[in-house]
Amino acid sequence: MNEFIEVMEDYRGTRGGMYWYVVENNLFRHISKYAISKESSHSTVYWKVPLENIRGKSLIEISFSNSGYGYVSEFEPEAFLNSEHRGWPNFEERKWMGSIAEALERFPEYMFEIDEWSRDGRKLKQLVDQFRNVLSRMVEDVNNYSKKLGFKIFFSEHAIRTEEAFEEGIEVSLFACLSNPRMKSRIRALKNVRKWIYQLWVLKLLTSFPP
Repeated sequence: MNEFIEVMEDYRGTRGGMYWYVVENNLFRHISKYAISKESSHSTVYWKVPLENIRGKSLIEISFSNSGYGYVSEFEPEAFLNSEHRGWPNFEERKWMGSIAEALERFPEYMFEIDEWSRDGRKLKQLVDQFRNVLSRMVEDVNNYSKKLGFKIFFSEHAIRTEEAFEEGIEVSLFACLSNPRMKSRIRALKNVRKWIYQLWVLKLLTSFPP
């Protein structure tokens, strides 16, 4: 007899959103890849998943507070069998929980699955590479400059992903932006952070020249 679990997601971006991934070695693969049906109501989605498809694998919940701070939890699939609430795991069976920065330590070689065969997938992959190879150096450059002159950059609550890049590292911001499984949402989030990093870096260049 086949057993099924229901997994609930809340598509509210990185302010109140909640998303689920299955860990395949170091790959974070979205729960939809294992589901046989989907039920949607407003921002809420329920995925029906055969337990056999994910047995023995870890499930990762990435959730965000309404103010935008991210948290990561790890469960076994069977935690959903023992829950009293539809689509939720039994939180008493949670294996681990921490911040995004702590999750990066727990999964140091993680990769979100990206469909590079699609046009948006290729665009997203280019953005991820740009974050790691170019924007990370811009962030480091600005941070070094601010330390040298003894000032601190203030970020409003509307720029929390950019704040993460400067305060916690580019990988934390990248993880948060990629947590939303919708391709266009990922691209939009990364482009917004890129815009602010570039503007701060240009401002640093302009102020570093003597009058």
